[in-house]
Amino acid sequence: MQSPMNTAKKAVTYELMHMEQVVAAVSTLGQARIFNQQFLPYDIYLAESNDFDDLVNNLTNFYHWCASRVLSLDRTYAKQIMNSIGVPQAVTDRDRAQISLSYHCVSLNDVYWVR
Repeated sequence: MQSPMNTAKKAVTYELMHMEQVVAAVSTLGQARIFNQQFLPYDIYLAESNDFDDLVNNLTNFYHWCASRVLSLDRTYAKQIMNSIGVPQAVTDRDRAQISLSYHCVSLNDVYWVR
């Protein structure tokens, strides 16, 4: 029998891109690395720190930023579009972030995306 520690998932690192330039990297453990502060989107805050609170905040802020890039359900036909492509109508930031990450957080509003 395997212990729960052996079945833990490996950390995934996402790169926040501005067109083809890497702006920052965020891991699922909350570790952040900022490569170009001036191109970081205004609506995301990341801290390069190993403090537990900063790690949690990094992950929360990243998921919130990703979630904000999902089609808003109050838009005309949004629910029909989400249902037609088989995407659940998630309510938490983390669920909405996972939907957004599935299509690299691409938006028609700006040039940011996630690799």
